[in-house]
Amino acid sequence: MTIQDELDECHEFLKTLKELCSEIHFIKGNHEDRLRRFLWQNPSLASIKALELPKLLNLDLLEISYHEYEYILNGFRFTHGSIVRQDSGASAKAELLKYGSNLSHGHTHRLGSYLKTDSRGVTGAYEMGCLCGLNPEYISGIPNWQQGFGVFHFEGDRFFCQQVPIIDHKFIYGGKKYE
Repeated sequence: MTIQDELDECHEFLKTLKELCSEIHFIKGNHEDRLRRFLWQNPSLASIKALELPKLLNLDLLEISYHEYEYILNGFRFTHGSIVRQDSGASAKAELLKYGSNLSHGHTHRLGSYLKTDSRGVTGAYEMGCLCGLNPEYISGIPNWQQGFGVFHFEGDRFFCQQVPIIDHKFIYGGKKYE
């Protein structure tokens, strides 16, 4: 695939996702950061606004909000994340200890969670899995990744997270099976 093929495929995926979700927030991660590094190596291209990620993915046309690092809603932090531990949930724990707040991240491509009770009450951190293929050409062996996503419900400053694993291209959400 060419880079344009990948951008087109991503746009179509986001378009489909937008049809299913009323609000989407796109948070830049390490894969998207490759564009910035490429532009740094080619400074004559760096000032071209059409090469900015939100423009390349047509996020404005899809009415998708773009965030460089994180999005905070009712004190809950949505971030790409930067910490990777070996086991599911361990990265969530490390991110929670780093930030000290409720959060969701996807950097590990795993599903997992970590909950902690202290004087602040219950604090939670969630690894949200991935929607990518599980056999990338740049990794030898079997990556410890799980496909899945999360659905968050907010009521004031309280939240509920439902993690939805996708196994063999199937998942169950809201009592309905999707294939």
